[in-house]
Amino acid sequence: MFGVYTGILEETAVTNANGKNIRDALTDGGGILAPDAVYGRVATVDGVETIELLDADGNVVTSPVENSTYVAANRFFYDYYGKNELSTFDASFVKLREVGMGYSFNNISFLKKIGVKNLNLSVIGRNLWIIFKNTKDIDPEIGSSAGNTSVGMETNSIPSTRSYGFNIRLDF
Repeated sequence: MFGVYTGILEETAVTNANGKNIRDALTDGGGILAPDAVYGRVATVDGVETIELLDADGNVVTSPVENSTYVAANRFFYDYYGKNELSTFDASFVKLREVGMGYSFNNISFLKKIGVKNLNLSVIGRNLWIIFKNTKDIDPEIGSSAGNTSVGMETNSIPSTRSYGFNIRLDF
């Protein structure tokens, strides 16, 4: 939600059907056409909130009319704020989380002379590859806090990092 709200994600700077960047002014052919949208408004009828269907001129109609009105991209994405359903995704993923390899060298004559019985060298890598994920732009395992309040939620976490390391172990 914050990625599109602030305009830092790729989808906030794409080309529209007019061949213009959606960030361009509406008068220059820019803007965004809301996907899968129809004209309508929330209205109160006899004390009950209901959805009224409209045509492009704002007249009440009985059948949905597909949206054909471009809006400014900053306004469109600004409206993502607080609308959690627009940023709810299937977070299934497959990840190569950690790989480690090592080899032990024993009975090496020059090491025996200084009292080393065994030398073990190993390398390790963490967060190496997200093989598959259903969420764009985030690592599904990253969260910004702990406990039950954040299970299944990503709330402005910093990007995940890949790390590599090595280990040397000497047995005397």
